[in-house]
Amino acid sequence: MRTLLFLALSLAPFAVPVAAAADAAAAPLPVDGWWDPSRDVWSRDAIVNSFKLVKEGVAPSAFLGDTSGMANFSRVDWAWFASDFAPETYKTVSVAPVRNGMGRFKVTGDLLVQESEIAYLQSVTKGWKKKVTAGTDGDLVVYTNLRWFSTTANGVEYVVETVGVNKAGNAVFKLQYLAGTSGTANMVMGALSGGVGGLVSAIPDDRDQFAYYVATTGEVGGLLRTALVDGAARIKKGKNPPPMGPATPADVATVAQPPRGEAFGPALQAQVAGWMALVQDENADMSDRCDRLRDLGKIGALATIPVAEALIQDKKAKNSIQENAAWALGEIGHEDGLDTLESAKGVDGFNVKAAITKITEY
Repeated sequence: MRTLLFLALSLAPFAVPVAAAADAAAAPLPVDGWWDPSRDVWSRDAIVNSFKLVKEGVAPSAFLGDTSGMANFSRVDWAWFASDFAPETYKTVSVAPVRNGMGRFKVTGDLLVQESEIAYLQSVTKGWKKKVTAGTDGDLVVYTNLRWFSTTANGVEYVVETVGVNKAGNAVFKLQYLAGTSGTANMVMGALSGGVGGLVSAIPDDRDQFAYYVATTGEVGGLLRTALVDGAARIKKGKNPPPMGPATPADVATVAQPPRGEAFGPALQAQVAGWMALVQDENADMSDRCDRLRDLGKIGALATIPVAEALIQDKKAKNSIQENAAWALGEIGHEDGLDTLESAKGVDGFNVKAAITKITEY
């Protein structure tokens, strides 16, 4: 298992006009504020706005089911516990593979999230140290959904949804919270720059991004552990109890990890197609092509893979767009991009290695 707190460390193109490739930040926000890949176009602002809304109120969630009883608790934003929740009653605990609610093939860092949760849950009780493992066969199974995900110039952020399901198929706790704030980013950048926390404003490269992933997934595991420990203790003492109620049936088919693929709605599909056309337009502004290539990576659009591979293999392509192509392949996370990355020549070596690491390890 990797050291979790090491801070330093197929969608075919549509016939959409290039004009459809609007700036990512200029896309309209969803009417209800919550970004949904089955309904909305992608933009940085839509994701950031969803982060803000989670701090203000619990997001309606098919993954969590009924969220009406959830309320602020401990260090997480929203929580709910079954009235008889007691960690010591579970002889074995399994942490399921992490799924994502962004409609994409993979969210970078999902493997680190699962490892972090296992490591932190092993210290919930003395008895859990050897009883928490990866899988779905435990007396208690912890399922996690990365509802929203963002990489920025200042860090990595996830909106995390977690539900614990017992052998009877009932949910015994539910959590929804934001992990990976600007504070975490400043802490990481401070460590990387010799301790000048909060003052570093340089745009980080992929090396620093790895530090963000590790720090943020450590925060995910830490918040999960703290919520469970605090919830169980307060229920047992009957003092300052957490939001709770009777255990309720959980829809395991909904919370279990679905087959990897895409679940983009028509609006997002058309947006991807427009950006793909721009990226392949050699007459378009190079900065715009690079920006949209990175956005396609953030969306996780599988249709980007052959286009990015062609750019990396094109001896006449400018190095700037080749580096962004490698970054996009890493963000998408599909194994199909590995052969091209491993044989890439003339492209920044660390950028290529970082992309390979995201696909194979993160």
